[in-house]
Amino acid sequence: MSYHSVEKLRKYNHGAMAKLRIVVKMTHMKDHPKEALTDYEADRVLESLSELTLEKLYRLAVNNNVTQL
Repeated sequence: MSYHSVEKLRKYNHGAMAKLRIVVKMTHMKDHPKEALTDYEADRVLESLSELTLEKLYRLAVNNNVTQL
Protein backbone atom coordinates (compact mmCIF):
# COMPACT_ATOMS: atom_id res chain seq x y z
CA MET A 1 0.00 0.00 0.00
CA SER A 2 1.34 3.42 -0.86
CA TYR A 3 0.94 6.17 1.67
CA HIS A 4 0.23 9.62 0.45
CA SER A 5 2.03 12.63 1.82
CA VAL A 6 -1.13 14.73 1.80
CA GLU A 7 -3.27 13.88 4.83
CA LYS A 8 -6.61 14.26 3.05
CA LEU A 9 -5.65 11.54 0.55
CA ARG A 10 -4.49 8.99 3.12
CA LYS A 11 -8.02 7.80 3.83
CA TYR A 12 -8.36 6.46 0.27
CA ASN A 13 -7.13 2.92 -0.29
CA HIS A 14 -5.34 1.78 -3.46
CA GLY A 15 -8.57 1.02 -5.35
CA ALA A 16 -10.17 4.32 -4.37
CA MET A 17 -7.07 6.26 -5.43
CA ALA A 18 -7.11 4.50 -8.80
CA LYS A 19 -10.72 5.59 -9.32
CA LEU A 20 -9.94 9.16 -8.26
CA ARG A 21 -7.01 9.29 -10.68
CA ILE A 22 -9.19 8.10 -13.54
CA VAL A 23 -11.87 10.70 -12.83
CA VAL A 24 -9.27 13.48 -12.57
CA LYS A 25 -7.71 12.41 -15.85
CA MET A 26 -11.14 12.39 -17.53
CA THR A 27 -12.31 15.72 -16.10
CA HIS A 28 -9.50 18.00 -14.97
CA MET A 29 -6.85 16.75 -17.38
CA LYS A 30 -8.92 16.06 -20.50
CA ASP A 31 -7.10 18.71 -22.55
CA HIS A 32 -3.60 17.52 -21.60
CA PRO A 33 -1.53 15.52 -24.09
CA LYS A 34 -1.93 11.78 -23.62
CA GLU A 35 1.68 11.37 -22.49
CA ALA A 36 1.02 13.85 -19.65
CA LEU A 37 -1.81 11.70 -18.21
CA THR A 38 0.32 10.02 -15.58
CA ASP A 39 -0.62 8.96 -12.06
CA TYR A 40 1.95 11.41 -10.73
CA GLU A 41 0.31 14.34 -12.51
CA ALA A 42 -3.16 13.16 -11.45
CA ASP A 43 -1.94 12.99 -7.84
CA ARG A 44 -0.72 16.57 -8.09
CA VAL A 45 -4.20 17.66 -9.20
CA LEU A 46 -5.81 15.61 -6.42
CA GLU A 47 -3.52 17.22 -3.84
CA SER A 48 -4.74 20.65 -4.90
CA LEU A 49 -8.43 19.82 -4.46
CA SER A 50 -10.49 20.37 -1.34
CA GLU A 51 -11.74 17.43 0.72
CA LEU A 52 -15.31 18.17 -0.40
CA THR A 53 -14.30 18.07 -4.06
CA LEU A 54 -12.40 14.83 -3.50
CA GLU A 55 -15.51 13.26 -1.95
CA LYS A 56 -17.64 14.42 -4.89
CA LEU A 57 -15.14 13.00 -7.38
CA TYR A 58 -15.04 9.71 -5.54
CA ARG A 59 -18.85 9.47 -5.48
CA LEU A 60 -18.88 10.27 -9.20
CA ALA A 61 -16.42 7.42 -9.81
CA VAL A 62 -18.41 4.94 -7.70
CA ASN A 63 -21.85 5.95 -9.01
CA ASN A 64 -20.69 5.72 -12.62
CA ASN A 65 -18.66 2.54 -12.08
CA VAL A 66 -15.45 4.15 -13.32
CA THR A 67 -12.77 1.46 -13.44
CA GLN A 68 -10.63 2.29 -16.45
CA LEU A 69 -9.60 5.23 -18.57
